Amino acid sequence: MIKLVIKFIFTYNNPVESKKPKLYLFLISLAGTLFAGYLTGTKLISGVCALNETCPVLFGQPACLFGFLIYLTLLILSIFILFLNKNKTIKYFLLFATIVAGIGILFSIYASYLDFLSFTGFEYALILPSCIYGFFMFLLYFYLSYKNYKHLAFNTPQV
Repeated sequence: MIKLVIKFIFTYNNPVESKKPKLYLFLISLAGTLFAGYLTGTKLISGVCALNETCPVLFGQPACLFGFLIYLTLLILSIFILFLNKNKTIKYFLLFATIVAGIGILFSIYASYLDFLSFTGFEYALILPSCIYGFFMFLLYFYLSYKNYKHLAFNTPQV
């Protein structure tokens, strides 16, 4: 699996005109929204983390709620990016998506830090805290959206 991700990252071509890169952004944000939504729903309804983790709390709310909101924002932006046809408009959505993914990276680092502070032993169902997996997904989304933005910014004629 890791080998496939590494191969994908280093062989990724950037024809923004095709739907494939836009579809990747949509699928990453959809997967993140579904996963964070599941964690958030379980935590808010039952009061316990779905993965039996310590679940860091920020501003009185579970960290997965903020992750869900960030992924939901990325999902909405990805839908616009996927279905819009004007490169100039897509460029601005990609820039905003890159910024939101950067915020997600910083958030997941901080939430992981809080989670590691309360680490008492090998208690993670997925080997690492779920915030670490969120970090990697935000990082991949950031990379793809920035690469697409950069391609459009330097290859789109200015009006």
